[in-house]
Amino acid sequence: RYVRNSGAAFSLFSTHTELLSIGTGILLAAGVAVLMSKKIRSGLLYTALTMIVAGGLGNLIDRVRLGYVIDYIDPLFVKFAVFNFADCLITVGAGTLPGGSSQELYYAVFHAVIGFCNAGMSTLSGNMADPLIVHNNRLHLAVIFLVILGGIGFPILFNYLSLLRHQAANGIRLLFRQQTHYIHTPHIINLHTFVVVTATGCLLIGGFLLFLLFEYHNSLQGLPWSEKLTQAFFGAATPRSAGFNATDMTALRPPTLILTWMLMLIGAGPVSTGSGLKVTTVTIALLAIGHVLTGKKELTIHGRSIAPELVLRAFATLMLTLGWLLVVFVGLSCTESGVPLFNLFFEATSALTTAGLSMDVTPTLSTPGKALIILTMLIGRIGVLTFFVGFAPQAKEKHYRYPQEQLFM
Repeated sequence: RYVRNSGAAFSLFSTHTELLSIGTGILLAAGVAVLMSKKIRSGLLYTALTMIVAGGLGNLIDRVRLGYVIDYIDPLFVKFAVFNFADCLITVGAGTLPGGSSQELYYAVFHAVIGFCNAGMSTLSGNMADPLIVHNNRLHLAVIFLVILGGIGFPILFNYLSLLRHQAANGIRLLFRQQTHYIHTPHIINLHTFVVVTATGCLLIGGFLLFLLFEYHNSLQGLPWSEKLTQAFFGAATPRSAGFNATDMTALRPPTLILTWMLMLIGAGPVSTGSGLKVTTVTIALLAIGHVLTGKKELTIHGRSIAPELVLRAFATLMLTLGWLLVVFVGLSCTESGVPLFNLFFEATSALTTAGLSMDVTPTLSTPGKALIILTMLIGRIGVLTFFVGFAPQAKEKHYRYPQEQLFM
């Protein structure tokens, strides 16, 4: 029996194929990370996980290539759902997991979800700097991948999924000679994706090089080159709202702490699991400053003009964020005595950007200080601009304009 299933088991979530593809990819990444780690000593566990990953990968390929999974096995004597061979692998693999594997699976799934959600929590007391995993480069790289995936935003993931589906469909048709040449569809990758991916890449590369430079003779000293590079990449990727730390924050040099503060403030992409100012906001603000310096009248990015309203929103978000940071900083400096001012400012920024990094100040805060940090985290999660828009009276639309006049700047 031939069935097209656009959902999960029993056709659940059939209208959310893209989300299912992304969720499957995250779980597969977690499974691969566990398989690549050196923690698995049981042959049965290794075989079971391999079957689950293989089955999940088979379904993911169909879902990306076709937009649905092909089910074809229909039991004759039992009224049951139609399934396929990949489902059999997943079911048999899950059913043969040994009892002692629960801790490894819990750790993998927990950190995969936390990494993608940019939450930064860990079941280990030392976070990613815990002695059990601090030298596990492959685990750190898997966490970095999930953090970046969650931080670039769902529109980008959907956009690249459309591109992947387009290329896969072209490849299949060319393979089976259903078409003679590659059929190009223009503008699959839109401007939003271009800006977010480009800005994210610049932040990752720049942050990696600066972290490596600043900490080469400090926290990275004495480590093998592979671990130096991994730790530097980790220090560049995770501060932008993820909150994981693979080194003791109090042991970092002042330039590294300033770099971390800047990365926290910039944050992740819009409509993502991260927070902060957002890379598009910072990009538009910087480009607008560049256009003012060069005398250009219209803000353009990659051959596209940007609406003046977006420029205003970018600077409004920037000023409101810095303004609230100043309010929190002054409040903490009044309620907390004996704490270095930079540590208070770092703590306020971490709370507003929901990064979760700390200079070991939060546990020692007074009750008013903790209340201020809690309020700041709430505002940061909602969005500074969104929060204050909710309290501001909205202007009514006017059908006229006032005369324009110049002011000295």
